[in-house]
Amino acid sequence: LRRNLETFRWMTSIFLLILTLVENPSWCYNDSDKCMDPKYAADQFRHLNNYAALCIEISLLGFLGFCLLLELYYMDPQRLPGNVVLFGTNRAPKPIWALASAVLVAIGILDAGLSFPLSSRTVRVSPYVRPWLFVAFSRRVRSSFASMMYSIPTVMEVLALEVLLLCAYSWFGILQWHNSAQGLQYFPEFRTTLVNMQILLTSANFPDVMMPAYNESRFAIFFFGSFVCLGMWALQPIVLAGMADNFTKYEEKERIRFEDARA
Repeated sequence: LRRNLETFRWMTSIFLLILTLVENPSWCYNDSDKCMDPKYAADQFRHLNNYAALCIEISLLGFLGFCLLLELYYMDPQRLPGNVVLFGTNRAPKPIWALASAVLVAIGILDAGLSFPLSSRTVRVSPYVRPWLFVAFSRRVRSSFASMMYSIPTVMEVLALEVLLLCAYSWFGILQWHNSAQGLQYFPEFRTTLVNMQILLTSANFPDVMMPAYNESRFAIFFFGSFVCLGMWALQPIVLAGMADNFTKYEEKERIRFEDARA
């Protein structure tokens, strides 16, 4: 029964994600003309009536809540790290992920219920809850998410160094090309400069981001080239290698713990 419930819960969380693609966004509730604007290309796929979408959402969330009640009160759930006792009762300890899922389901149902008077809601929380429900109800995704969180502290020093590099080059770029074509287009103020330099770490805006400065002086290549070499070819591989190594160690640790639990 537990295995069947896990499958149904996983499929239900998938349906909630799909619902996001076929429902009207909340900002369309009071302005239907804006939703018909051609620039919102994805809106042509959103064809569900608002009330129908809310009823489907509440039904799916209600099913998830029912499955959670079965697991929390009438079944002996699988033990996971961070077990707690529910409401101080003498029942068996419950997995923390199950409690987190219950909170997310309750938030989704409350948000959908408050959205029935459509004219009073322009911002909704439930669409942002659905991806976390998928994480909570998918064991493999949950395990990968935990592994990723476990890996982050080990590379914090390198990440801090990368942030420092990003801030230093952004500030120097503003000072160097103030009131120039480069400064007006890409380095007008610190926040915009920081975003452009962050994109440069992915090479998505290269070489466009450096062309105004490069047209003025060929020496600009040393600024942008050194940033790309240090950020993209030196620091980022260290971060990825560290996370991959710790991810492997975490998976091995979990495998050993699982084998010990079976024994």
